[in-house]
Amino acid sequence: MNRKEIAIFITLMILFIYYQRPPLHANRYLCLTYSIVNRGVMNIDHCHKRTGDKSFYEGHYYLAANPGLSFLAAPVYAVVRLITPEFIRSSETISHFIINVIVNDILVCLMMVMFYRVLGYFGMKNGRWKILITLTAGLGTIIFSYSLEYFAESTVGAFFAFAGFYLLLYPGDKPDYYAPPFFRLFASGLCCGMCLLIGYSYFFFAVIFALYLLMRVRSVRIFIFGFGFVLMLIVLLLYQKACFGGYLTSYNYYMANEAFVEHFRAGFMGFRSFSLHNLREYLIGMRHGFFTFMPAMILSLTGLTIYLRMVQRNNFASVLPILPDRAKREVIFITVMFLIYLSAFSSYPLWASGSSFGPRYLVVTIPFFFLLSSFAVESAPAWFVVFFCVISFLINWFGAQFTYTLDKNLFSYISLFARNGPSSPFTYYLVNNMGLPESLVRARTVAALNVFLISLTGIFLWWLWCRYANLILVQKVQGARRKAH
Repeated sequence: MNRKEIAIFITLMILFIYYQRPPLHANRYLCLTYSIVNRGVMNIDHCHKRTGDKSFYEGHYYLAANPGLSFLAAPVYAVVRLITPEFIRSSETISHFIINVIVNDILVCLMMVMFYRVLGYFGMKNGRWKILITLTAGLGTIIFSYSLEYFAESTVGAFFAFAGFYLLLYPGDKPDYYAPPFFRLFASGLCCGMCLLIGYSYFFFAVIFALYLLMRVRSVRIFIFGFGFVLMLIVLLLYQKACFGGYLTSYNYYMANEAFVEHFRAGFMGFRSFSLHNLREYLIGMRHGFFTFMPAMILSLTGLTIYLRMVQRNNFASVLPILPDRAKREVIFITVMFLIYLSAFSSYPLWASGSSFGPRYLVVTIPFFFLLSSFAVESAPAWFVVFFCVISFLINWFGAQFTYTLDKNLFSYISLFARNGPSSPFTYYLVNNMGLPESLVRARTVAALNVFLISLTGIFLWWLWCRYANLILVQKVQGARRKAH
């Protein structure tokens, strides 16, 4: 990574760690992690009462989700258990924090570094705009909130999906668009397979990505990709056989909560008839709206419109993608992917999950769809781009500071911020251990401590970007000062 990419990584990690919150719905994954490491079994009998997301089969309780996140967390927890003091080993809050930072936050930061690089393939040449769009993708979308607790199926799955795409676009010193190196194809297949190991909702991505691959890769090399994908699929099938008695038998058939069983059996895998109400809610709703919670995605719609006009007029003078055939395959893949996810989950009942902030089932589409903003950034007025990036950051910054629950909508978080001022679980923890009255803690001390810590963070990040990352804007200012002297 170069200095700007390291600065992006550090900036995101600092904010993810600062706003980290105790996990609310991660116990279903962590119970299996603890069972694997502490007991060497796949059931969660010892802690099944701590989660409602469980399945029951032949006298044992199992995880009511795909096991990918638990498998990823197992080696991390094993190392924590091995090398840390007794206090940390016995504190689940600290264990959860360490696991989330390593398994979720680091992967999301790496995904944003890959996103920064791929922007160049989509014609974005200005370094400052690339940094702004990348930081908006990490902090101005719901990726921010889902990086803050280990309810991470959406963000970790998005990492593997985007990594599979990135591996085929970034071939290194010997670029060959139609014949990527075998290692990259194999690794891309592993990443795509990991998506299914993490959640069945990535089935749509796997199918669309396979069609994209047929347009991209020579036939013989597809088998290399398929080999990596099948390896991960075999792991999932073996897990289902060991836990539920059949290779194709998923946890859905044996869920302990009858309401979930009825939901799964209604329609096909829980998907029912298409609903215009759901479509409107996913697009502009106050609880799950894609463009409501992330107004910066309007830049992607603008970019797609500009791109289609350039295709119609065969004029790519303003935006010249490096990818062959003016990136048509990639734009088709991204557009189809977004539309299929939008239409598919518009046929899915709006979930009643207490941990939902925005359209979490559409998180996988965010890093892909936001790439299309590169066409708008190069063509639209600067104020237009900055306005939507700033608004998106503020909305998701408000949401990151407060626990999100079912009874809240977009305006609830703005109202909470207006009443309480800046907040974070980290500062609440510090202030609550000072022995101050509760009214004083909530009204003044937390806000004051947050202002102080945010100011220190801002000073450090300014130094990081100005001195270490050599931000282009700062270099120009310094050059102008030298000329003046």
